[in-house]
Amino acid sequence: NVRNEIENLKTNFYKKHKAENLERRKVFVDEGGNIEDYVAAEDPLEEEFKLLYKDFRERKNEINKLIDEQKEQNLNIKYKIVDAIKDLINKPESLNHTFQEFHDLQKQWRDTGLVPQHASKDLYENYHLQIQNFYNWIKINKELRDLDLKKNLELKIELCEKAESLINITDIRQAFTDLQELHERWKEIGPIPLEQKDE
Repeated sequence: NVRNEIENLKTNFYKKHKAENLERRKVFVDEGGNIEDYVAAEDPLEEEFKLLYKDFRERKNEINKLIDEQKEQNLNIKYKIVDAIKDLINKPESLNHTFQEFHDLQKQWRDTGLVPQHASKDLYENYHLQIQNFYNWIKINKELRDLDLKKNLELKIELCEKAESLINITDIRQAFTDLQELHERWKEIGPIPLEQKDE
């Protein structure tokens, strides 16, 4: 969250540091010194800044490592959810119980965080395939299925409206972050009526 701010601080620190060094060199030359003999004095602030920046980079790397580990754990959890959805087809429980379990698994999927980028396409394709297989197998009555598809459609329309409203956000980074979150939520919503899919 603070990476851009830190990088801006670094840029501004070195701009100022360079300007001060050029000013000291100018004074040195103005006082009769030869420009080739000028040697910039060691700046204790620069050394302190380097140490602080190194500390930041190390902490950032540690956080990134933890995030990557969490993404791997999330990937394993989501693959288990995909397998659980696949196994629902073979469960002997009542339709109502199976459908509730299906919705619980979908909620668990939504509540599980991000996964590694390299695995996300295969994971989402597999997830949607198993959802489609579940719907095909269960052959629930048309009203219940239509209700579920209608709910998904309403959720997707709401996401579209939220995406359209991002044009009013002046902070482009924030708008981009918000758009990525909307993309993730879009991927996790189930199917909608086929005739409205393209629209």
